[in-house]
Amino acid sequence: MFVMQQHITLFNKIGRQCFLIATFILLAGPRVLAQSYYFRHYSIDKGLVQSQVLRIFQDSEKYMWLGTYGGVSRFDGTDFTNYTRVDGLTGDLVNAITQANGQILVEDESGVTGIRNGHLKNILKLPQVDWGNSKQLTADGSGRLWIIRRRQLNIITGNKLQPVWITSRDECVMSIALNRNGKLCASIYGNGIYRYDKGSWTKIVSFDGAAKEMGVLRMLFDRFNPAKIYMLTPSKLYEADGQSINEYRNQALDTLKRMLYSVAQDRQGNLWLGTDKGAYYLRKNSPIYFNGGNGFSNNTVYDIYIDSQDNVWLGTNGDGFYKFEGLDLVNISRVDGNPLSMIMDIGQDEAGNVWMGTYGQGLVKFDGHKYTGLQLPSAEPLSKFVVSIAYKKGQPVLFGTLSGLWMLDKGKMRNIGPAHGFPPYINRVMYDEDNTIWAASLKGVFYLKKNGESGFVKGIEGDPETVIPVGKDSVLVGKRHDIVLLKNGVIDPDFKFDQLATSTILCLLRYKNTVIGGTLSEGLFFIDLAKKTIKKYNTHNGLRTNAVYSLLADSDGTIWAGTGTGIEKFRIGPGDHIHFIRDLTANPIIEFNQDAIYKIHGKIWAGGTQGLYMFNTGHAPDAGMQRPQVNLESVRIYEQGTGAAGVNTINLRGSDIPRRLKLNYSNKHITVSYKGIYYPDPESVLYQYRLSGLDKQFSVPTKANMVDFTSLPPGDYTLQIRAIAANGLYSPVCELPVTIYPAFYQTAFFYILLLLLFLMLGILIQWVISYRKVKQNLVLDSIKHQEQIRVRRQTSEDFHDDIGNKLTRIVVLTDILERKSTNQSPEIKSIVNQLKENAANLYSGARDILWSLDPKSDDLQQILLKIKNIAIDMFGNTDTEVIFDEFDVDYNKSLPLEYSRNTLMIFKELLNNVLKHARASKVILKARITHDEVELIVIDDGVGFDVEAANTGRGMSNIRTRAAKMQGNVHINSSRGIGTTVRLKFGIKV
Repeated sequence: MFVMQQHITLFNKIGRQCFLIATFILLAGPRVLAQSYYFRHYSIDKGLVQSQVLRIFQDSEKYMWLGTYGGVSRFDGTDFTNYTRVDGLTGDLVNAITQANGQILVEDESGVTGIRNGHLKNILKLPQVDWGNSKQLTADGSGRLWIIRRRQLNIITGNKLQPVWITSRDECVMSIALNRNGKLCASIYGNGIYRYDKGSWTKIVSFDGAAKEMGVLRMLFDRFNPAKIYMLTPSKLYEADGQSINEYRNQALDTLKRMLYSVAQDRQGNLWLGTDKGAYYLRKNSPIYFNGGNGFSNNTVYDIYIDSQDNVWLGTNGDGFYKFEGLDLVNISRVDGNPLSMIMDIGQDEAGNVWMGTYGQGLVKFDGHKYTGLQLPSAEPLSKFVVSIAYKKGQPVLFGTLSGLWMLDKGKMRNIGPAHGFPPYINRVMYDEDNTIWAASLKGVFYLKKNGESGFVKGIEGDPETVIPVGKDSVLVGKRHDIVLLKNGVIDPDFKFDQLATSTILCLLRYKNTVIGGTLSEGLFFIDLAKKTIKKYNTHNGLRTNAVYSLLADSDGTIWAGTGTGIEKFRIGPGDHIHFIRDLTANPIIEFNQDAIYKIHGKIWAGGTQGLYMFNTGHAPDAGMQRPQVNLESVRIYEQGTGAAGVNTINLRGSDIPRRLKLNYSNKHITVSYKGIYYPDPESVLYQYRLSGLDKQFSVPTKANMVDFTSLPPGDYTLQIRAIAANGLYSPVCELPVTIYPAFYQTAFFYILLLLLFLMLGILIQWVISYRKVKQNLVLDSIKHQEQIRVRRQTSEDFHDDIGNKLTRIVVLTDILERKSTNQSPEIKSIVNQLKENAANLYSGARDILWSLDPKSDDLQQILLKIKNIAIDMFGNTDTEVIFDEFDVDYNKSLPLEYSRNTLMIFKELLNNVLKHARASKVILKARITHDEVELIVIDDGVGFDVEAANTGRGMSNIRTRAAKMQGNVHINSSRGIGTTVRLKFGIKV
């Protein structure tokens, strides 16, 4: 916006010219204003490697590649990455670019270079430099590289060229291209076009007659008709449909006498032609010739490329490259070759004519067909500065100028200011609902009623900037540091907001029950007239700039705002919530002027510092085509090492980034860089990210295109990144799965191992405790056993010395008594014999007891020996034969005390029963001993007995009781007339 106040002093010094003009002065007749279209322009000042752009190409990740005379540039919408011979290219002059086998292939005068993730590798080096510009490089669907060198078709095999002849060795191949099915096609001069499929060539177009002289520089296959081929020659464009070849017809080409260099087709089917001076947009009904006079360039257009989102890119000779922003924005900036001054305001009259006020060039009138420059009928130089226009149906058109207030009524223009006391330097003029004229000027606010009454509003100090009606008797005045409500021409003291104390109100708009105020540096204010509340919106909550100069409400509820950096669009929701609309395909960064916005014929006309801009409101871009794309650029991994500060870094770029990033526990610090590709408005792209597995929501949108993660705990994550375009559309989510492996001490295996270790430690502790207890018990048992042995030995000795001697004495005395009683009666002899026998038995039993008490008797070998001796003694004077079968063993195993005693007593009982009752002729004793069991067997061939009956006897009961005390058992097998077998089994403690 141009601030008038800064120039008032200058204009007061200008001498007034003394001449009167009664009617409009036509400035040398009608003036046709130059209509300019909007292109984004990129050249070396923006970072392009060199200004002569020969080839344009878009790769699979939507990056643009520009081949120039000085190398190749990769462009992402904002930044360039350049590669030259110094970086590894085989040459300088880049003629062709394609993509195959995961890399970008760049062809220049000296060979072909592959570029992959920023690394360059020479694929083909030519022995001889070829400076011709006829070279073309194409990769077919199988990844084979086809190249034209010196009009010869070749395949690149390894690092060599392999010639390919289609018809003959002397053929001249002019161009190659892929058809819509990805099949390679080649144009041969004077012959035709051939298609390569499954190892053979098929002629699809014949050059007959005049076509034989046609040198096809470029071939283009129609998007909608696969059989149609466009053929570009240096001077004409032809089309072939089957075998029919015709010159392409378009009214723009009827008189074309320019050299042709490039051809392309957009998604609407329109063709683009690059010439030696500008480019043609061959729309069927209204073709456009773009050149230096309407926003483009007059230089040669070497290449035109339509990318995957239907953006049109044009590479020029010496002027960099351009991106066409569409026809939704037209700029009128020149008049008869001269720059058009700033457009200060726009309005219409009763007849539908459009009026534009300029700053220093008077008025511009558009009658629907032509633009005419007019001057007010005044010699006053300040009358050329028309800053405000007002019109209301049935009322005259008003023009606020620096020379005062003018009125166009029934074709007559007159200055009405002096007659009604209006001062000069009018900032804004308008009609209210009663058709009262209100004017804001440097000296305050003035009004003129329809009855001729005029006046000055008291109490408005400073410089009122704008005024709008808000009711039948009310108007709002925007001024420096305040908004004033006038009711019936008087200031309403209750209408006051402290939030406006530092704001300069430049424009006002009433929308429903809300007044919107645009400010010089504080954004927008929303005032609810009913609630008398105020809200503020600025760059902190969505606006691109805080300078808002003009406001307009469209019929669909869209608010258009002219700002200091372009156009803003938004809608107002409940609670005065703003929803920004970023759907303009072309929105140049320019400064629009105060209140200079108007809707005419379905277009938004906005005046700015560089002329008039007309925006198409009916265009709705294809949302699917306009979505951004986000690419992973690089991943940097920091790991412990020997580098600076003990850290090594690993850098992964592009396709080197794995599908899943696998890191060990020492690589918990990673930095990920990414880039959103959105060519309609690359500067507006915002980013969000979320680390799935750690974050539930995406982050707040930000311009930062890098995220850093430190000290991530082990686990599986997925880094999700998305870009947000200015139109609010999101890109598809770009994902990078990340696995951070835990340290060994963080693994489940380690925890299991640790658990087992603690378990084993517990078991070991328990075992040690148990072992110590066992050892203590063993020591105690040993002590007890030694004490038992001592006691047994002492008892045995005492018993032998005392009772044994006395029993021996009794036996001796009974022998003496028996000898002296030879003459006694038989009764006495019987008593003496019984006494002797009992004494002998008692002595034998005592000997057995003494033997049991002896610690040596605990040995198994001693027990068996004792049993053997008992058997020999018992059956020594009988007819019964005693047989010992494996009874003599060499097995020194000590048994408990009760074992030896009970075993001996069991066998004495068994042998005694055999002796008394069996009438056996033979007795067999066997011993079977293993490492943990003893089995003793007694077998006789006597008369046998009834086992069931014998089990009730006291003797058998004692035998079983004694066996049980040894945790053993006795098994008896006997029947009458067969004999008896008794088995005693008991365990040995190992």
